[in-house]
Amino acid sequence: LENRDDTQAHASLASIGLNRAYVLTEMNRFDEAVQSFQITKNHCERHGLSLWAAIADRGVSQMHFRRGNYSTALRILEQVRRRHEQLDDARRVGLCDMDRAEIYLELNLFDDAADIAARAYDIFQRLGNRYETAMCLTYQGIAYFKTSKDEDAEKALLAAREIFVNEGNDLYVAVVDLWRAQLLTRQQQFSAAQELAQRSAEIFERQQAPARAANARVLSAQSFLELEERTPALREAQRALDGIEGYHAPWVSYQCYNTLGRLKELNGSIDEAEQLYMKAIDQMESLRGNIRLDEMRLSFGRDKYQVYENIVNLKLTKNDTRAAFQFVERSKSRTLIDLLERNLETVWDTGVDDSPRLQRIRKIREELNIFYSRLNEIGAARPTGDTATQEEIARREQELVELLREVGSEKSGWATLQSMKIPDVEEVQAMLQADEVLVEYYTIGDRFQAFIISRNKFEIVRNLTTTSTVRTALKGFTFQLSKFHLQAAYLESHAQLLLKAIQYHLRELYRHLIEPIQDKLDRPSLIFVPHHVLHYVPFHALYDGANYLVDAYAVSRGASASVLKICREKKIQRTEQDLVLAVADEMTPHINEEVAALRALLPKGLFFVGREAREDKLRRYGPTAGKLHIAAHGIFRADNPMFSSLKLGDSWLNLFDIFNLQLGAELTVLSACETGMSAVWEGDESIPCRQPLDR
Repeated sequence: LENRDDTQAHASLASIGLNRAYVLTEMNRFDEAVQSFQITKNHCERHGLSLWAAIADRGVSQMHFRRGNYSTALRILEQVRRRHEQLDDARRVGLCDMDRAEIYLELNLFDDAADIAARAYDIFQRLGNRYETAMCLTYQGIAYFKTSKDEDAEKALLAAREIFVNEGNDLYVAVVDLWRAQLLTRQQQFSAAQELAQRSAEIFERQQAPARAANARVLSAQSFLELEERTPALREAQRALDGIEGYHAPWVSYQCYNTLGRLKELNGSIDEAEQLYMKAIDQMESLRGNIRLDEMRLSFGRDKYQVYENIVNLKLTKNDTRAAFQFVERSKSRTLIDLLERNLETVWDTGVDDSPRLQRIRKIREELNIFYSRLNEIGAARPTGDTATQEEIARREQELVELLREVGSEKSGWATLQSMKIPDVEEVQAMLQADEVLVEYYTIGDRFQAFIISRNKFEIVRNLTTTSTVRTALKGFTFQLSKFHLQAAYLESHAQLLLKAIQYHLRELYRHLIEPIQDKLDRPSLIFVPHHVLHYVPFHALYDGANYLVDAYAVSRGASASVLKICREKKIQRTEQDLVLAVADEMTPHINEEVAALRALLPKGLFFVGREAREDKLRRYGPTAGKLHIAAHGIFRADNPMFSSLKLGDSWLNLFDIFNLQLGAELTVLSACETGMSAVWEGDESIPCRQPLDR
């Protein structure tokens, strides 16, 4: 066919190449599948088959998406979309936008996902493509749900449901209904949510989609639990677990065990509950990939860390405080791992290509993404007796665990976290200096607990205050701070009133978070490890009515005791060469004054100012700098903090770029307008601009 000089023959060969790539994907020969897509694309370009070449490229982007390489998938999709626009192929432009909307949902860029899905919806609506129209509405509904636009979410989901009903697509009716059930759960309409979840489960079971059916049963059980109907809740949770017996779906079995554990605990079977919680944690921590959870994504993300709260509370009830602390640390470490799991491609160390072992770790990780997602796809149910995919997963998971143990000195940041040992109380005490006290907060339900550790003491103070109390104080505090955006004349005339108002809210935070543990803060240096909404609290500025906390103590903070231990064990290079990058603009006019002061403090430093403060300078001199200071305009992305960035002389430096830097500085300073800000995500979930530097 290749040697024939007619378009039909070349198109036939292109079709064969594409189908071969799809078959290779199903055979788990992923590299060969990508190669087949690439060969097909090259053939099409040689013979002027622009449309077929673009289709092949979209196949490559979908492979990257399945592997979890989202940025590469988006880059390719944008190129493919432009080619389809040039070919005036509206339908395939819409398909590219639909793919992009799904990727943006995975990246938590919900506003962007909603906008792109709406654009694709207009195309498919005009063309009369009913299925694609309904899928775009579903993506819009998910995005609206994620941004708490409940009315818009309900409207989009109902519109999608109506189309799927008219098309006779029962499977996607169940998918939409499960999202609606989760929306009703958030609105505390548990009875209606339970009915929808149970109906969805029945459809999934008929369609032989056991993982999805089990997930729906779990949501049904949780709704019964909220209604205090324990017997049907127990029945539904057990039925969910039975439904996935012999089926590798830890993201579902985790929730089954957690729900069953909670029910057993409520019934007074504490030991049995503890065993079930441990099974739930083992299932969750066995996940070694970034599974695309589709409609299960919400309930998994929302409840994912609940089991840690449950086991911590149970251990505290049994007065096993040291074990409780270790589970607090496991929870916080898992959160950071999950954050990086979503973005493995972009957070991977730049030197990975030099290490065959790390290359293999990354490859296995990408393949696991595909396998996990395949097991979760609609219509992808396989008979229980067919264990091929499960065996492939088990083999790769085992190899990955062994490689992580062997990684040794080849420390990828992600690999370090995966193989990180959670320290016990004695190890944390040994890490601390004699003049330090570590205060680690943790929420159980809506109440804060404080674990207080020094060289020779370990104590816990329970139920300091509630999350709602802290939120109220923080809301008042941030409102007062927002007034500093008003005109200078207003600030000057109301300065004393503003100060008193701010001090009032700082006093309230001090009263709830510091006073109950004041007598235990008997060292001059305090290290705070926040949790949940406490990541927004400026601990150093808390006010006792006369003085601020920083007036009495040296105050610092950490992501967790485990991460602090890693940082303290890391070898710090002490050199006389320091590095300063500074870019002033109209938003940060005082940076040049900052530079002048730094020149006096760092006489042997390398200074790159303005356009000279480029990323290549940071990569060249950063690894050997003893002190690193970056002064620039910063942007904090509350919708997706990992895309927050600093403006250098030639580019924007985002958190992915920072994570990839090989730095060993004893002191790193990010001096920008928003580098201290953070967003609270699921679990511990503070993602500040500075976090990649806490390595």
